[in-house]
Amino acid sequence: MQRQHVSLYIKLFFSVTLISIIMGGLASFFLNSLTLVNDIRLRHSWLLYLLPIGGMITRYCYLKYDKMAAEGVNLVLKRARGHQNRIPIGMLPLALFGTLLTHLLGGSAGREGTSVQMGGAVAEAITKRFGLEKDKRYQRLLMMTGIAAGFSATFGTPLAGTFFAYEAPRYRHLPKIQPLLIIYASFLSNMIGELVGATHRLYPAVNLARISLKNLLSLVILGILAGIVAFLFTFSLTMLKKVYHDLISKPILISAIGAVIFIFIITLFKLEDYQGLSLQLFDRAFSEQSSDWDFLKKLMTTVLTLAAGFQGGEVTPLFEIGASLGNVLVHQGLTLSITTAAACGFIAVFASAANIPITGFIMGIELFGWGILPYLFIVIPISYLISTSRTIYTSQLKPL
Repeated sequence: MQRQHVSLYIKLFFSVTLISIIMGGLASFFLNSLTLVNDIRLRHSWLLYLLPIGGMITRYCYLKYDKMAAEGVNLVLKRARGHQNRIPIGMLPLALFGTLLTHLLGGSAGREGTSVQMGGAVAEAITKRFGLEKDKRYQRLLMMTGIAAGFSATFGTPLAGTFFAYEAPRYRHLPKIQPLLIIYASFLSNMIGELVGATHRLYPAVNLARISLKNLLSLVILGILAGIVAFLFTFSLTMLKKVYHDLISKPILISAIGAVIFIFIITLFKLEDYQGLSLQLFDRAFSEQSSDWDFLKKLMTTVLTLAAGFQGGEVTPLFEIGASLGNVLVHQGLTLSITTAAACGFIAVFASAANIPITGFIMGIELFGWGILPYLFIVIPISYLISTSRTIYTSQLKPL
């Protein structure tokens, strides 16, 4: 019996190591490819007009080769909770190249969703390869390591990746060795990713200022508005998806018509800054005055893109929406510094829209330093309560 336990732990350790190494390499390839396709798009603005064709191609590939994979991150999170439907390996190339196509053709989306899907697909394949799917505890454990590895390597935040893997699936009952293996996966995948060329954006540290009555009031206002914006994002995305599916029977046409509407809005209101990852919004939010409507414009373009079925993630746009909101509120009278308000908005909108407040605290510390923590203790609980139970990860709301 003792020998069997040792053999099992060795197999688990080897499996987690393999998942982490593969995800570190995949994340590096993905991030560098995103940089490349966004550079190409910026040099060739006419690519936007091919977005309807790109949407139809992506939908066709999902319908023909792997319908189940279309559920995306929600399928991965459900699998981490013990859902019986396995994650098809086809999810990996479909999510990867679908996201690159979205960004190449000017859709407004993020990247974390793709990394989590790739992590889930890799974890499923390795779980099956080593015969660990027979015990649901270890199947869930390896799925969570895949989630953690994908998130960590994409954002360069191994501790947040660990907590995301726990908090997002809403599942707790795993083997006692789980924390060590998930932390190990997060740090190893991030290290491998950086070794093979992944780079991550650096943010300014937030210095702890004196907490005055005015600052407390400003933080409360920021928390309330961040919660409202998070609610607006999740509500708009859910409702627009429902409208499309109620009015248009064929998924391929949803992508095509949704893309045409997106192009019309971008062209009519000159919203070219809000295509792709829109990383310049971070620079504006942390260093100068953002446009009063930056956060709403990014929210609208992202909702239009994702509701039409294009691949990508929600997290990076949520970061930008929150940071831009914080910047604008400072110029409307909040007594916080620009960097403090932008950083708090960045974390609060993300944590509330994704229903993962603990991950928000950890990510705030990793990205902005310990100085932000007292501010987050005020902003996140308020925004989380205001945003209600709505979430970008709808699988959190459904019992298995």
